Amino acid sequence: MSGLPSQKGMLVNVKVRNFLSLRDVDVSLGKVNVFIGPNASGKSNFARAIQLIANHVRIGAPSLQGYEGFKGIAYGFDPYIDVAITLELLLGNDRVRYELTLTQNDYEERAYINNELALESKGRQEYAK
Repeated sequence: MSGLPSQKGMLVNVKVRNFLSLRDVDVSLGKVNVFIGPNASGKSNFARAIQLIANHVRIGAPSLQGYEGFKGIAYGFDPYIDVAITLELLLGNDRVRYELTLTQNDYEERAYINNELALESKGRQEYAK
């Protein structure tokens, strides 16, 4: 984003709903985080949720590359539920929240800065592959 001052940020919270094996997860984060748990407990899927957002930022549309379409990311392979991922971060003196909600046919995203809506976008298209 040219024109914006370079600021250090810190991811402070991640919420994931209906993504892969993650039904409803809300994790507060600190400066250093370690995820420990048995195999198949969701650690990698938590990282995949964050990666989905990162890919979206780079590509400009939600990318389901590596998945078998929307059904491949939906909890329980249910094509009729919403998948939602929310990231909250501190950026300088601002609190930024980014929300991405995916459905079988479309997506919507919202970004808030200090609880004020700064971006709202909806797309009804094939997901980037």
